[in-house]
Amino acid sequence: MELRLEHIKKRYGKQCALDDFGATLSEGVYGLLGHNGAGKTTLISILIGILEATEGRILLDGVDVKQMGTRYLDRIGYLPQYPLFYKNFRTDEFLKYMCALKAIPRSLVSSRIEEVLEQVNLTAAYKKRVGALSGGMRQRLGIAQAILNRPDILVLDEPTAGLDPGERIRFRNIISRLSKDKLVLLATHIVPDVEHIAKEILILNKGRLVMQGSPEQLEKQVEGKVWDVIVAEDEIEEWVESYQVRNVKRLDGEFLLRIVSDEAPSGRSHQVRPSLEDVFLSIFEK
Repeated sequence: MELRLEHIKKRYGKQCALDDFGATLSEGVYGLLGHNGAGKTTLISILIGILEATEGRILLDGVDVKQMGTRYLDRIGYLPQYPLFYKNFRTDEFLKYMCALKAIPRSLVSSRIEEVLEQVNLTAAYKKRVGALSGGMRQRLGIAQAILNRPDILVLDEPTAGLDPGERIRFRNIISRLSKDKLVLLATHIVPDVEHIAKEILILNKGRLVMQGSPEQLEKQVEGKVWDVIVAEDEIEEWVESYQVRNVKRLDGEFLLRIVSDEAPSGRSHQVRPSLEDVFLSIFEK
């Protein structure tokens, strides 16, 4: 399977929300990284057919998706940033309702619901009211409804917002399992959500694709530019004003700063191995 986006642009009057975006995607997890307002949701909305691009086209296995119509939409599963649930529905009732919306044959409804609940580890919550589920369980229910139609393309918009660390780990594990035979596009501004599960990262800034590659490839972009520096407490503000400081950690009365800089900073510093968050900082803090 190949999903190709060619020269995608979206304008609102004089404002350009998405500018000449292009990428070729296949099975596996792709992390779409960018701050709020970078263009992630605009791109997703075009990808799933909610918005029409001002320019450009999307091809699935060489066929323009506009020509495919509902055949294309049938191959997509989508979890929005703020999913809406009927809280008085039981979990099974909600999924039956979603089966009806997705036109899944009645003869397959029960087995399909059982299948997706097992995939997202919600089988025990089969009869629970949606309103009684935790935030993490509701997000997993959101994935369950998105995969009811067994989509080839799964699109997730800021799926871990508001989840505690444990639920975020569970969520990432589920996505890793699902990606074996699907294309998963996970949009987020939280780097750890995609750092260890995405085969490629696409970084958006002000509507433009500024960087794409595996986490390892992107980290090489700032290799030799990441430093740990030990400073006194009264020096922190000066360093923050002068350098791109990603992290501040207290160490026995002193402070360890992690800095992205082309040149070796003065003081007690040593070069360290870069991470994807260092790449993210180098782009968005300039």
